Amino acid sequence: MTTFTRMKNLTEKRKFEFPDELFDEAEFNRLVSFSKSLGESSTLGGSTLGDPLSVETLPRKFGKFNLMRLLGHGKTGRTYLAHEDGTTREVALKTIHRELVHRTGIAEFEKRLEQLRLESTSARVIDLDSVLPAVQIGEIDGDYFIATQYVKGKSLARLINSNTLSNRQAAKTIRRIADSIQSLHRIGIYHRDIQPENILLDESNRPQILELGAWPLKANRTNQNANTCSPFQAPELVADPDSSPATAEIWSIGATLYNCLVGEPPQDVVQPPRKLNPRVAKDLETICLKCLQKKPAQRYSSVAELAEDLELFLEYQPIKAVPSGWFARLVGKFSQRG
Repeated sequence: MTTFTRMKNLTEKRKFEFPDELFDEAEFNRLVSFSKSLGESSTLGGSTLGDPLSVETLPRKFGKFNLMRLLGHGKTGRTYLAHEDGTTREVALKTIHRELVHRTGIAEFEKRLEQLRLESTSARVIDLDSVLPAVQIGEIDGDYFIATQYVKGKSLARLINSNTLSNRQAAKTIRRIADSIQSLHRIGIYHRDIQPENILLDESNRPQILELGAWPLKANRTNQNANTCSPFQAPELVADPDSSPATAEIWSIGATLYNCLVGEPPQDVVQPPRKLNPRVAKDLETICLKCLQKKPAQRYSSVAELAEDLELFLEYQPIKAVPSGWFARLVGKFSQRG
């Protein structure tokens, strides 16, 4: 068995986890160079179980799309930079892992895809410049795909990993996100997966919200529990996945702001941002912690109200939210999720 085959069989492991006695550095580098020539990333980790576009079999064509290079991959699928035949348009083409489709069930998966189509169509109608809805959704020879407009940039998560954002940079970024999310809320659309990884900063540092409507495709929500809850997910969703998505998204936006300010997402015991980063402005900390209240009724009443406070902060005006005794309770024994 070759080193490459062994690496492919260990799809959930990284290079540093590969057994030393079996690892051939020269062969590894050669295979990486070969994969790059096909447009593949040098990152070979991540699951490819059931994925027709694995490293060994990456075609240059997927239906009417010409695949140019891998942009990223995760639990849902692989995303490629692609060019559509007969157009000048470049798209980010996500192919869904077959394992995910089979686990969900084809009938249920297609029902969720239809919901994604409806939400994407509605989002395109209002034409928000900070939201990238799907432009095509379909299936080719049993493989499902989602295509969105391609925008050059880097994820907010990547930016945060390199450094925390300044007060104004964080407030401006989150305010723009809040404005777009509120516009979606007005027409009954909820993102349900707001987090830095799903926010792209374009070449002008303007945030673009990705993965709109893709949340039903990502997992069986009935399996969520306190041990698997994302720190960007409102705690009430663990016990009741059908809780109000509007107030839950206020938590997610607040958790994203928290991540921008301190370099890490909120934990079960939420520390005040200024305790982790003394440079955080007091008013921005107040805004952030109001979003992260366990009880939805104690958060902002709407994303619009949150955006308004962020705008007041950016204009050097007093914000409407005020710190109170519940901050101490929040910093103390924060309740267990669920």
